[in-house]
Amino acid sequence: LAIYSFATIPITQMQSFFKLIPVLAFPKIANQNSEQLKKTLPGKIFKFTLIIGAIVLVYIISAPFLFKLFFPKYIDSVIYSQLFSLTMLFFPTRMITQVLVAQSQKRSLYLVQVAGPFIRIILMTALLPFFGIFGLISANLFYHIVITIYMYTYFLKTKE
Repeated sequence: LAIYSFATIPITQMQSFFKLIPVLAFPKIANQNSEQLKKTLPGKIFKFTLIIGAIVLVYIISAPFLFKLFFPKYIDSVIYSQLFSLTMLFFPTRMITQVLVAQSQKRSLYLVQVAGPFIRIILMTALLPFFGIFGLISANLFYHIVITIYMYTYFLKTKE
């Protein structure tokens, strides 16, 4: 449990910083119609993903040094932390959640808020016994992949 906690803490802290960006973007998103958003938002999400990708790459490279310096007793957490950092690549799709909120797409939001955690629990329950910590982190990655595909597909199909 300690290894998992130390593996996820740095990424969770970085994610809390990035949570502000979709919230700050909400007023601008709310003022655009669906067609404008379909044209402009994918490019913005792509750019945001590139920036996050650069941060993730720097983290993956520097994690062994950071753990040796700050958490020498938990050096086993490095590989898990590096893998868990990949979940940040899916963070920019939270912009789509803001679109759904702005457009009052309650059904889709409820589906993500109810089905999403359910999917995560099923994946964790299935993968933890066989793969341990690696299974938990893989479950998180699969969850983000599934939610991202759903959100992006739903976003492209929505009409105002």
